[in-house]
Amino acid sequence: MRNSNTLKVLLFTRDISNNPQKLTIYARITVNGKRAEISLKRYVSVNEWDENKGRLHGLTHKARLLNSYLDEVYAAIMDTHKVLLREEKVITAQAIKARYLGQDEQHNTLLELIEYHNKTQKSVLRPGTMKNYYGTKKYLLRFLESNYKLPDIRLKQLNYKFITDFEHYLLNGPELQKGKKCTNNGAMKHLERLMKMVKLGVKLEWLDKDPFINYKLRFHKTERSYLTERELRLIEETDFTGAGYEKVKDTFLFSCYTGLSYIDVRELEKNQLVLGIDGNQWIYTKREKTSESVKLPLLPKAKEIIEKYWDSPETDTKILPVLSNQKTNKYLKEIAKAAQPGWNHQRPEGVQAGLEETSYYEPPTVTWAYAANAAIVEVDVTTGEIHIERYVEVHDAGNLINPAIADGQVKGGLVQGLGGALMEELCYDEHGQLMTGSFMDYLMPTASDVPPIKVIHLETPSTRNVFGFKGLGEGGAIAPPVVIANAVCDALKPFKIELNNTPVRCQDIVRLVDNSSINTNSGS
Repeated sequence: MRNSNTLKVLLFTRDISNNPQKLTIYARITVNGKRAEISLKRYVSVNEWDENKGRLHGLTHKARLLNSYLDEVYAAIMDTHKVLLREEKVITAQAIKARYLGQDEQHNTLLELIEYHNKTQKSVLRPGTMKNYYGTKKYLLRFLESNYKLPDIRLKQLNYKFITDFEHYLLNGPELQKGKKCTNNGAMKHLERLMKMVKLGVKLEWLDKDPFINYKLRFHKTERSYLTERELRLIEETDFTGAGYEKVKDTFLFSCYTGLSYIDVRELEKNQLVLGIDGNQWIYTKREKTSESVKLPLLPKAKEIIEKYWDSPETDTKILPVLSNQKTNKYLKEIAKAAQPGWNHQRPEGVQAGLEETSYYEPPTVTWAYAANAAIVEVDVTTGEIHIERYVEVHDAGNLINPAIADGQVKGGLVQGLGGALMEELCYDEHGQLMTGSFMDYLMPTASDVPPIKVIHLETPSTRNVFGFKGLGEGGAIAPPVVIANAVCDALKPFKIELNNTPVRCQDIVRLVDNSSINTNSGS
């Protein structure tokens, strides 16, 4: 369909009332006889302006710059008209003006997005999570004031540079909280929350594209520490005079013996203690963070803590008198110090308090492990190919300390032995130089070469040490070359073939069969 709109753009000037020698430059947009005018905020002298051409006279530096700007304005207005046509908008002079000035659609700001997110998610997210979002908002406002000298910015101004600048501000900027800078993972968490809010803006169509599309969060992996049995015992055995300290200590120990978080313990009700089918008490609850249902057996020490506060007026329907998160964290730091041996005594610099013990066990005499191996093989006498259908080892290493490791150790030795039986060969030339010194020439078994293996463990305790164990090591590697060579000989028994070397090579089998006086096609 042909568009019947007529567009005209005119650059003109108007007098300034308080200065008759100065003129203000305007752009007039006319569509189908209807006008809209835009002040370009540019001023010229009366004698500089060419009214017929709609530009400045001459070739001075000022004239060239201003005329170039006017050309850009003209082109931008014409491009705006084309964009509106492609969008199938109603074309009017006011519509073109509004689009050119960026006033034809809502321009949401970063703060508006944050407020919308926090308002809509307040009833969805946990209070602790919302507290973190409030913290991110606080740091974003500080960043805007520091880097942009603004209280807010339009969402369309968010780009990759904004994100990386915010990251740099968090990591290297002023001390943000309690005299400390953000850690790397702390900064990444703030950026992760900003990313989630920005993605919400994209879904709301407040943003045309996601500025995080080329940004990758970089969390540093951290090893979570845990209390040893000794450290837990030290906390248990440390007495505190203050009632608050004792409550926090018991709450913490209860968390250790149940695996429940602070918030889960705080919300735990007496009616969530249930008698299980095993006759013991269990805890039936839901994780506050994930709403996941959990069933936990009540260990004796956890039960003792519950009984300690069961009839206390502080608990009512709750299981334990849990203090506020702030007080709990404060008391826990002091409890940890008090439970650390020697914490309040002077120690050499760099020396940590604690106890350390190292002991060694040396058996009074050697012990021996025992094993029996068997293999079933099939031999193709035309090609010499050997196929191991099944391999079994019965191994007696006495009492097994870790059955899974023992099983893997034996199987690993068997695979090593299979390589020695069928593949691995050291070849030398006439000068004694090794010719199979790399993996290009030296063949080892891979997973595809390993046949079905069955390992049976017998546990006959040794009488030669107090633990009853024997040896294990790589004993599985010893037997396979002999077992497989004998199995091949048994399969080729009709040919009266003997094998005295390993690895058993296909070409050797073919040669021995060909040299045999007995004519048979196959053996097994």
